Amino acid sequence: MKDKNKSKFDKIEKILKNSYKEDVSIDTTFKKNLDKLVDNTIRAESLSLKEKEFAYSRKQPKKNIFTLFLRSGKLNTALFTSFLLVILLTGVAFAAVPEFRERIIPTKSKLYINSDPQGALVELIGGEYTDYVSLGITPLEKDIKAGNYTLRFSYEDYEDYERDIELVAGVAENIEIKLIKENTAIDKIKEWKTYTNLEEGFEFTYPLSWEMIENSKSEFQVEVTGENSSMTIYRNEDLLDIDLEPIEIEVNGTKYLGWENYENWRFIFTERFISTEETNYIYFAFYTRSEEEVDIYDFIRSSVAVYEMKDNNGDVAGWQQFSDSEMGFSVKYPSQDWIFIEGGVGDYYADYEIRKADNAGEKVEIKYSFRYFDELNEYLYNRDLEINGQKVKRYISGVCEGKSIYEFPNKFYLIYQVSDNTEVNEIYDKIRDNFSVLDETKLEVISDYTWMYKFTVPKGWLYNIYFGEDIIDGVEYAVLEKNGFQIQIFQWEYIEDRWNEYSSLIGLEDFYEVRRTAIKVEEREIIKNEIWMYDDGRYYMEYMIYTVSSLDEEIDFSDPAITIGDNDFVIIAKVPQIYTSDIESLISDDRDEMSVLDAIVSTFSGIE
Repeated sequence: MKDKNKSKFDKIEKILKNSYKEDVSIDTTFKKNLDKLVDNTIRAESLSLKEKEFAYSRKQPKKNIFTLFLRSGKLNTALFTSFLLVILLTGVAFAAVPEFRERIIPTKSKLYINSDPQGALVELIGGEYTDYVSLGITPLEKDIKAGNYTLRFSYEDYEDYERDIELVAGVAENIEIKLIKENTAIDKIKEWKTYTNLEEGFEFTYPLSWEMIENSKSEFQVEVTGENSSMTIYRNEDLLDIDLEPIEIEVNGTKYLGWENYENWRFIFTERFISTEETNYIYFAFYTRSEEEVDIYDFIRSSVAVYEMKDNNGDVAGWQQFSDSEMGFSVKYPSQDWIFIEGGVGDYYADYEIRKADNAGEKVEIKYSFRYFDELNEYLYNRDLEINGQKVKRYISGVCEGKSIYEFPNKFYLIYQVSDNTEVNEIYDKIRDNFSVLDETKLEVISDYTWMYKFTVPKGWLYNIYFGEDIIDGVEYAVLEKNGFQIQIFQWEYIEDRWNEYSSLIGLEDFYEVRRTAIKVEEREIIKNEIWMYDDGRYYMEYMIYTVSSLDEEIDFSDPAITIGDNDFVIIAKVPQIYTSDIESLISDDRDEMSVLDAIVSTFSGIE
């Protein structure tokens, strides 16, 4: 195209763009034809000067679109012919060539679609399509007529995904989506429980909804049963009564040893777990009717821990042994010069003492407490130990030098202070090393792998997830409860915007008095706040809230979130309404129950 004509066409394009508000351009072929017509017009201007002067000397007609082309003979004839030809060519192209028409007045949108993972089938409905039509497999691009549509993505083992879109003529649309894997059997299980057996020296985690049966045969055996799967844990490998030799089975890329399609089971897997130093072992057999639930077994087997079993009998030959099957512990102590004393015993506590007969100050205290153990507030966490195949935490006193508390499973505590007598200190350590918790089933460890925390409770407490029932509509929360006592757990990110609404509901804005006590959660000081009201000459209390603060700080409930693991939670205890005329003289039974709530809260920890 000649430069002198190019600027004119640029102006035409600019006018079209302003008119249609779209990215419009004039077709290249059309430009060339128009260029030739302009050249013909220029040639017509080579007529003789006389003809031009004659033409202009004539009386000028009124200026309109026709007279402009009839001002002079050959020149105007050429111009008029060119104009009619341009109009004719443009009309034919616009009517007959869709691509040309789309360039001038766009009606479609360019649609770029991709998914993660790629390879998803994309279907579309809307506009002229009354049923879903296939657009192809991602990644893809399509020209789609402007309008409102719904896209549907589908891919094997992933959830179907739908998305509404509005396509604007001439405007490209880029859509990228991430598909979510369908829920597997393990994804559907939110709460898990940890079973620990210290006599046999192992532990594992299993779904909270599964039923456990211990020692169903004369030899040691534990059975855990779900709807489609079950598991047996045993010591004697002959207890697995299957005559066929096991074979190697591969499921979802993982290899197992076991049997396929045996009796009414799809798979049976068997496996021996052994401790690090190979002093202890245990067998697991997993039965399932559903291939999907193999994932559950994978999770269970990853949680199995087998402890080393040590024989300390040689060090304590001739010592006496005290065992209490009801409380669930046993301990050995010297036969001569030492005595065992039983103290008070209740539902949530027990006190014992082993001391030298002629010196009451040289002693080992044994305490069981599933009330909150206040003495720990004066101690500092030191380290984790393994004693007699048991996981034990050691705390050292910040007040009495040389005094330690050893926290055993099932909320047993051994307390003693280092003596000036080396022989006595050796006896202390041997008593500690021969202390055993016999019955771990008094307590349950409940793990929530959705909210990523776990805690320990006495047997009989129920754990459930609710959604906006009886508290705040639309807010999900967890409840741990027994006999009218509750611990309510909220995720702070979901309740933060509505905290004022709930804090008003439980009386945090119009309380009469707040009684505060410090407890420890994950080795941090947490404050329990008892919310007391006053009515008709009596005090009453229904709620307690746990906050991160200190007893010296001013009371502030505006941000009660407590960090457990990687998440922030609000923890509130609800009790059956307690009435008293004197808060100080609150009856001990109520204090015991409230202390159990504190003890449960103190066991909260994050799941790594």
